[in-house]
Amino acid sequence: MDATSPPEERTLSYGWLRFRPAWLQFLNTPKWFLFFLSQYFFTESLVINGLYPGVASTIQRRFAFTSYMIGMTLATFDIASMILTPFVSYMGGSRKKPVFCGWGLFTVAIGFFILTLPHFISSPYQAGVFTDSNTTAGGDRVLCAGNLTNFGGKTYCDEDIGGNNLYYALFILGMVVVGIGTPAQYVLGVPYVDENVKAKVSPMYLGIFIAFGILGAAVGFVLSPLFLSLFVEVGVQTSLTPQDTRWVGNWWLGFAIFGGLCVFWSLWLFAFPKEFPLTKKRREEAKTEGDATEDSANDNVGYTRLKDLPKATKMAFSHLPFLFITIGGCTQEFVIAAVTPFGPKLLEAQFYVPAGRAALLYGLVAVPAALFGNMLGAYINKRLNLNLAGAAKMCFIVACMGLVCTCLLYIKCDTIEIAGVNTPYLDSSVSVQLDSKCNQACNCTGVRFEPVCGGPLTYFSPCHAGCGRIENLNKTSFYESCACVESKADPIGKVEKGLCQANCEIKLLLFLIVLSAITVMTFLNYTPALIVSLRSIPTGQQSYALGLQLDLTKIFGAIPGPIILGALIDKTCILWDTRCGGNGFCLEYDHTRLAQVLLGVLVTCKIITAASFFLSWFFSRRETENRNNATQDQNNTTQNQNGTTNTRTIYETAL
Repeated sequence: MDATSPPEERTLSYGWLRFRPAWLQFLNTPKWFLFFLSQYFFTESLVINGLYPGVASTIQRRFAFTSYMIGMTLATFDIASMILTPFVSYMGGSRKKPVFCGWGLFTVAIGFFILTLPHFISSPYQAGVFTDSNTTAGGDRVLCAGNLTNFGGKTYCDEDIGGNNLYYALFILGMVVVGIGTPAQYVLGVPYVDENVKAKVSPMYLGIFIAFGILGAAVGFVLSPLFLSLFVEVGVQTSLTPQDTRWVGNWWLGFAIFGGLCVFWSLWLFAFPKEFPLTKKRREEAKTEGDATEDSANDNVGYTRLKDLPKATKMAFSHLPFLFITIGGCTQEFVIAAVTPFGPKLLEAQFYVPAGRAALLYGLVAVPAALFGNMLGAYINKRLNLNLAGAAKMCFIVACMGLVCTCLLYIKCDTIEIAGVNTPYLDSSVSVQLDSKCNQACNCTGVRFEPVCGGPLTYFSPCHAGCGRIENLNKTSFYESCACVESKADPIGKVEKGLCQANCEIKLLLFLIVLSAITVMTFLNYTPALIVSLRSIPTGQQSYALGLQLDLTKIFGAIPGPIILGALIDKTCILWDTRCGGNGFCLEYDHTRLAQVLLGVLVTCKIITAASFFLSWFFSRRETENRNNATQDQNNTTQNQNGTTNTRTIYETAL
C-alpha cells in the first residue's frame, strides 16, 4: 500500500503502523490469521500441557520442590487465566482483536522467559562425579572415611540447591504471566475468525485451531526427553548419565527457545487489521443465505446487564440436565488437570522409569488416546444424531465404562528395599535408621543420596554401605570392602552404583494400556456433554451458560486438581531429600500407598461423574418428554383450529 491509498483501504491492509507494503498483502486473509493464531495455541499448549509436565520431576529434583508446590504453579496459571478472561473479552471485544492477540502471545513469551530465571540466578548444579578418593569431584564425601569427623565437604545449604523461596516465587510469577497472556486466543482470536469467514466453514477453522493445541501437547511430551537428555549446565562436561539418580536434565532450554518463538509469532499477529476487506461482503452473503446470523442475533437476546447475572445463573441451574452435566464436567476436569502434570512423574516414581522416557511414554499414550476419544465421540454423535436425552444417556454409559477401566488401574511395582529406610540392615532389626553397626565408624552424616545395590538391598550411599574403595570396570563403578555387605557368600563386599533393578516392564505396559483406555473414555464424553449443555439451555442464554460452566470447571476442577493430587503424592513419600532443616524433593515413595492414592482419587471422581451423568440423563428424559408433549399439544391445537376454520368455510360457502 502506498501513501495515496484511501485511509479506509490502508486501515484494512496488512502491516505495521505506516509500513504496509503491497507484497505483504497476500497474508491479509483469514487463512493466514488462522495459521498464526494456531501457532499461538500450538506453542502455548506445547509448553504448558506437554513440556512443563515432562520436566516437572526434574525441576523438583533441581530445586527440591514438593509435588504440592508443582501443583500450585499449575493452579496459579488457571487462576490467572480465569480472572483475566472477562477483562480481556471486555477490553478487546470492540477493539482491534489481532493486536490484543499479539500482546497476549508476547506476554506468554515473557512468562516463558521468567520460568528460565531460576537456572540463571542459582548456583551451577554440581552433583559431583566419583573419584578414586573418598570424595567426589565436587567435594562431597561418598566413601567410608574411618574415624574422620570433619571431612570438609560442602553441605546442602552451601550448594544453594534447596527449595529456595525465590526460585519458587519465580515459577509462580512465570505461570501467572503465561496465564495472563493465554485468554486472548480464545475470547478474541476465535471470535475474530468466526466473524471473518462464512458460517459454513467456521467449524472447520475452529477444528483446525483446536487440533493445533492437541498437537502442541503431543510435541511437548516428545521434546521433553530430548531436552532432559542434555545436562542442565550447558557446556559443562560430566561423567553422569541420564540413568544416574543424580542426573538433572536441561529443563529450562525449552522455555527459552519457545519463548523466543512466541515473540516471533506475535509480530505477525500485530499486523492484521481490525477486519478483512471482504468481511462486509461475506456478512451480507450470510444474511442473504440465512446462515448463522439469526442464531447470532438470537444468542444476543438474553441477559446483557450486570444486575441480570444472578437471575441468569439461577435460570441456567434451573435446567437440571445442565446442572448435573456441569457437576460431572467438574470432576472430569479435576481428573484431567490432576493426572496430566503428574503423569510422567507417576511413571518415573512407580516403575523406576528415567524422567525423559517417562515423559515420552506418557505423551505417546495419553495425547493420541485423548485425540482418538474426542474424535470418536464426535463421530458417534453425528452418526446417531443424538438428541438431548440420547447424548445424556451416552455420557452415563461411557462414564460407567470409564469407571470399570479405572478400577483396573491398581498396577504397581514393588518398592525397592533401602537399608535403614524401609527395611533393616543385614546385621540389624531396626528398619528406620540409616546408621548401623557396620557403618557406625564411617561418619556418614551429611552424605547425600547416592544409592548403591548390594545383594538384595539398596543402600543410601557407598558410605552407608561401609564401602572403603572404588573400582571402575568398563565405565561401570563398583565399590569394594563394603562392611555392610560382606558375608561368607561375598567376602569382598562389592556393590554397584545405582538402585537395585526392579523388573517392572510388563506391569508398566499393562498400566499404560489401562491408562489409555481411561483417557479414551474420558474424552469420549466431551462432545455429548457439550450437546447436553447446549440443548438443555434456551437459545439466547447459551453463551452465558457455557461461560459459567467453563469457570466452574476451572474453580472446582482444574485449579484444585493438581494441588490436591500433589499433596497426596507427597504423603506417600518414605525418603525425603532433607536440606537445610526441611523436606525438599522426594527420593523414594511407598508404591502401595502411591497406587492407592491414584486409584482412590480417580475412582472417587469417576463415581461422582457417573452419578451426575445418570441424573442428567434422568432429567433429560423428563424434559424431552415434556417438550414432546408440548409440541403434540401445540400440533393438536393447530389441527383443531384448522378444523374449525374449514367447517366455518364450508358453512359460509353453503350460505
